Amino acid sequence: MIIGAILCSVCICILAILSGVHGFAYSTADSILQQDMPSANTGKSGNPLYLIFDANGATIGFLIVMYVCVAIYSCTWGTLGWIYPAELYSQGVRAKALGISTASNWLFTYAVLQLTPIMLQKIYWRTYVLFSAMCLVIAIIVHWQFPETSGKSLE
Repeated sequence: MIIGAILCSVCICILAILSGVHGFAYSTADSILQQDMPSANTGKSGNPLYLIFDANGATIGFLIVMYVCVAIYSCTWGTLGWIYPAELYSQGVRAKALGISTASNWLFTYAVLQLTPIMLQKIYWRTYVLFSAMCLVIAIIVHWQFPETSGKSLE
């Protein structure tokens, strides 16, 4: 868990550097549609953000690092909501622990998905700095607060 958090932090820090140095722009779907078709009127507000890229090396590097970060997250933190509670709790409370961890996973994922577009519009590349710092904070919390489960029986 700690290695996954640190690797995710490094990847997200690289994303912050690339985004800050090269000034990638963010735009809403409405503005993209108006550029392509000036008469288009979707009538919707709050459309998702689109990251506007060109085809230079920094853009390709950004996308590669983003995919690496997603792969690291998927292999380390993505499965923890199902694995860790099953190892930590006894059979009697395991189902409730898995339910709570799954519900909190969905809740926090929803919060991140709702807040990230707003953060990208308001604080730009600093969004990645915040996420990178949070990964380091969670690595410290895991080191001090999460018990080790290797070598212990499941029952």
